[in-house]
Amino acid sequence: MARRSMEALLAGAPASVQEKFTRIRLRHGKKLVHMGQTGGPVYVLLQGMCKVSAVGPSGSLMAVTIYRPWDLIGEAEVVDDTPALCDITALGDCELLVMDRDTFFSWMQLDFEFAKYLVGSLAQKLGYFTENAVTQVTLPLRDRLYCLVQEQCGADGVLRFEKQLLAEQLGTSLRSLNRTIKELVAEGRLCYRGGLLVLPPAERPRAVSR
Repeated sequence: MARRSMEALLAGAPASVQEKFTRIRLRHGKKLVHMGQTGGPVYVLLQGMCKVSAVGPSGSLMAVTIYRPWDLIGEAEVVDDTPALCDITALGDCELLVMDRDTFFSWMQLDFEFAKYLVGSLAQKLGYFTENAVTQVTLPLRDRLYCLVQEQCGADGVLRFEKQLLAEQLGTSLRSLNRTIKELVAEGRLCYRGGLLVLPPAERPRAVSR
């Protein structure tokens, strides 16, 4: 049986839980979570995107992942009672639903569907981070960039991006990123049009339901 969406779970949450939800707005560039922060709260991203970043071994900033609408944020740290391992920063203006740890645990106890969703969400994150770690270790930069474009582009094969953020996602410098883009363009694997990376039609991922 398919898991219910976070949007549906929020709408169907017990009244005693819903009455304790609050909402906040976060401006672009403002930090939502600081590395080392403990005790929650847990967030649901309603609008906008947030960047999860950490300092890599070389001292450079790495964007570990990007949170998008309906993603849960901070649930793993609350469940495991551990400090946050990364900073989380707003990419553009964001709106988030907020619940403290007691409300979060109460919802888990009262709503089996939410508890099931939470387990599935944590499993998906574990799978993503494991796959990403293997990719970072085993693939050269050119292949990591190509895979990232395939993963994040739209159905039209176009990825709208900021170079600094893309460099952070790949754990590389702007100079290396620029060089790699030029190489892939010269090989015909990518097209570059001022702020857009475009996959040739034959290389675009097949349409899937999102």
